[in-house]
Amino acid sequence: MKEKIFEYIVITVSNELQKRKVEEILEKRKKLNIIPTETKYIIIVEKEKIGSGGAIFNLIKYFYSINSIKEFEKSKILLINSAGDSKRNILYADTGKIYIPTFRKIENKIDSTIFDEIIKETNQIGKIMNSGILIVSGDCTTEYNKNFSEKLINNTAISVKANIKIGERHGVFVVENGKLRESLQKNTEQQLKEKKAVDSNNNVNIDTGIIYFNSNTLNKIKNIIFTDNKIDDKKAKRIINKDVRLNFYTDFIYPLSKTAKLEKYLEEKAEIDLNSQIIDVRKQLWDVLHEEELDVLEIEDGRFIHYGTVKEFIDKSFEINKNNYIQNSIISKSTIGKNTINENNRSLWECKLYTIEKNKEKAIDSALNLYYNLQNDNYDILKEKRLSIEEILNAIK
Repeated sequence: MKEKIFEYIVITVSNELQKRKVEEILEKRKKLNIIPTETKYIIIVEKEKIGSGGAIFNLIKYFYSINSIKEFEKSKILLINSAGDSKRNILYADTGKIYIPTFRKIENKIDSTIFDEIIKETNQIGKIMNSGILIVSGDCTTEYNKNFSEKLINNTAISVKANIKIGERHGVFVVENGKLRESLQKNTEQQLKEKKAVDSNNNVNIDTGIIYFNSNTLNKIKNIIFTDNKIDDKKAKRIINKDVRLNFYTDFIYPLSKTAKLEKYLEEKAEIDLNSQIIDVRKQLWDVLHEEELDVLEIEDGRFIHYGTVKEFIDKSFEINKNNYIQNSIISKSTIGKNTINENNRSLWECKLYTIEKNKEKAIDSALNLYYNLQNDNYDILKEKRLSIEEILNAIK
């Protein structure tokens, strides 16, 4: 039997279909003894976009609703955040990002997915952490060989060393005496150097998205939506909604940095256009977080992989031009022209290429019909009643 590391593993998804798919993943792995059966697995459907930060409050609300708030406060919890819509890898739009394959085998039994890689990377951290919550992103994984020895007691972010060029595309931590001094997002090479984020080897500390909050900090966050030891529905509704859409890596992490200033925090870019509701919530988060600190645990031999990008996976023996969409492909010694799928800089997520059919056979017929018709230069796809992936998923929610 697999060792139970976390009391709870929580996965957020976008709709009921994704929930069923995740349930299938879990059941299959339980039967094969790949994941611990004693861990409690919770799948939360977020019917509107509440953001990775809103998911924290939504989780607190969930535990309160099942009369387990005391369990929440004393347990080890893994939250796999934003495992829903897969806009960049649309082959998995229905199942969610967490279902994307990583082209490996788990114990020579089944193909690995992002979910399996996340479980693998977090088990070691889970073993050394105190009660609290370990938050990870649903479209990133981190590979490392480090054996952790010291207990995780303080709030801690996991970081890997990477070349400055990779740092230009990702979040980067500026570290001072093991503490977070500043959190940067997609800064240029020059900006990273000016802010002293680059070491003597021209490497930076990449934000892997793996963050541990201890139970003390978690309790402070919880109290933002509590009144007299009970959930205050009015407070919760003002925070957990699409008009606030908190970003965990901005709204929660920024106040923990040593250089944080309230005025600048309130002006930081949000998931949506800044509004009075977001500013009000940020003031509340600032009050409970700005006196806290965030340790940064640096992993020298780690590798950060973001499945929403492709540069980490490109074989330099072939050339890719602009505006292409490539999925689940092994390509080498080739040249791929431009506009292979899209034109006019349109996202495949938004292209009206699809129809809703009753079964797989009819869906295949629809796809083939589109393919054959597109061979005709006079064919006008806009005259057909086709939908985008986004529209289809909204229709089935």
